[in-house]
Amino acid sequence: MSSQQRFAGDLVPVHGGRAELVDRVVPLKDRKRFLEEAARLPSLRVTRADLSTVHRLADGALSPLEGPMKEAVYHGVLDAAQIRGADGKAYAWTIPLAFPAADEEARELGRGASAAVRDEAGDVVAILDDVEVFAWDKPKYVRSVYGTDRTDHPGARIATDDPRTKLVGGTIRALPSACTPSTASTCSRRA
Repeated sequence: MSSQQRFAGDLVPVHGGRAELVDRVVPLKDRKRFLEEAARLPSLRVTRADLSTVHRLADGALSPLEGPMKEAVYHGVLDAAQIRGADGKAYAWTIPLAFPAADEEARELGRGASAAVRDEAGDVVAILDDVEVFAWDKPKYVRSVYGTDRTDHPGARIATDDPRTKLVGGTIRALPSACTPSTASTCSRRA
């Protein structure tokens, strides 16, 4: 038995009843075709903070999630602090994850369609499939996540001061975290 096999057997099981981590990272060999597809889609811009979530969803760190939460799952987390795993069991999950969208962006996103996810510089970082747009109930979010209706703390201000009023969920396919058009030269050297 190799040390790698012994180590793998000592790991904590994947959250959510999955046999292995979610892997939604697009292989580098498919990068050109992926970017061509993204160029034809409406866009959803994400902040630097949301960009971290994009990559953690794609690399499996947030397994069993395969993308930002759709409305039913999002509210299930707010209401009961849980998600349903692949095995149908309830698993603890206390903070919902979905991407905020401005009203004008949200109007361009069709239910069940796809959208190009772009970083603040406008570079494509992912494609979100099977899109669902829903209202962002900020008071409910603050009450559930922070346990208070008060908004005079930094966590609440992140949500309440954000002018975006919609949330977007779906299934994500993402470029490797260091591979955006503006980092293509370094990305290909590492690949």
